[in-house]
Amino acid sequence: MDNIPVLTEEDSKTQWLTQILRQSLRISNTNEVISFNSEMLKGGCHFNVLKLSLIYSEPNSKLPTSVVLKTLKWNKTIVQKIILCIKKTLNVADREAIYLNSYEVETRFYKIYSTNIQGLRLPQILFSYENPFHHHFVMVMEDISHCENGQPLGFSMKDSMICLKYLAEFHATHWDHPTPKTNAKFWDIGGYWTGKKREANKKEIRKAWDHVFQYFHEDLQISESSKSLGVRLEHRLDDIALIMSLLEPRTLIHGDFKITNIFINHNNHDFYAESTTTEHVYAIDWQWFGIGNVALDVAHFIATSIHENSIQNSLELLHYYYRTLLENGISAEQHSWEKFWKNFQLCWIDFFIFTVVAKWGTMKPNDIELYQKEEKDGLHLRSYPHMRKLLIQTEEFINDLETSLSFKQE
Repeated sequence: MDNIPVLTEEDSKTQWLTQILRQSLRISNTNEVISFNSEMLKGGCHFNVLKLSLIYSEPNSKLPTSVVLKTLKWNKTIVQKIILCIKKTLNVADREAIYLNSYEVETRFYKIYSTNIQGLRLPQILFSYENPFHHHFVMVMEDISHCENGQPLGFSMKDSMICLKYLAEFHATHWDHPTPKTNAKFWDIGGYWTGKKREANKKEIRKAWDHVFQYFHEDLQISESSKSLGVRLEHRLDDIALIMSLLEPRTLIHGDFKITNIFINHNNHDFYAESTTTEHVYAIDWQWFGIGNVALDVAHFIATSIHENSIQNSLELLHYYYRTLLENGISAEQHSWEKFWKNFQLCWIDFFIFTVVAKWGTMKPNDIELYQKEEKDGLHLRSYPHMRKLLIQTEEFINDLETSLSFKQE
């Protein structure tokens, strides 16, 4: 994989793909990719992700009919590159620097962890290239789009349990000793909305909530008593940030475990395995992989990915996840239900604040319709029942945490 050069504008893409497939899958030297059709994949927020449907000179049922090509390439001046490099090195909370770091995190993750992850499965990476300074990343990977993806309305209760089962197995593997492997790159707190990555944004919660109340108070059925929610959350930002930075225990987390990044293989067939296997849950887009509390992944999944009919059963899903943790060797003494529940509440509130500031606070009802049409991002941005659930539970959780003295009292 490493001795294949990155594709240039002068190269033949079919020849380049042929090289990759020959080396990765050991296809016959007489066989080659003679053409392909490309389709832009929807759902995520990536720079460029294409599904390439392949046509071979010697058709073979054992060969993949398609692969996924994920690329990022920015054309900036040398001065701009140096400035961004400095920002990346200093971990400045700059949008472009954070985004470049996220691609580097993902590329390193696949190189280092591709054969060492338990619970969740990964698509096979056929080719990987990274040049952070020149802002150029390329990956060619197995296409798993044929698997169940929960679109457009969310995962059923049964499939949600399957997702949480394998997520719990993944979390349990690195429980309380999440030491990343040598040369790995990762976030000190996993998740795209966590830690210093979005700290400055969250300070705009009062202004953003006023926008939400103005444009969504009818669709979300926001009561007059909730009009001051932005002020209330602003008042608790420091408390939430402090507690979130100290959450224990820690493990390795995905950081963006939501509907657009999850695929369930129900067909008991893995193209790259030597034999048929049981069902698998594939997770892609590891750009926000890092260290963190398990509740970060769980809260994110519940808020963004379950079917509308399962929203009222979210507590049942939490209990199921927690039981699965215990079944995978995590004792109640190590992590009690009460502690897990409190952590979940905090992570839920923190995600709500980010969602309001970075998303809802910049959107109008027609944006919700656009997200629905494009099946973009999570259901928290394209389903009013999910948005309302996120709001209602946030208010309930703040009340609970203030009552239990989790927040400092004035």
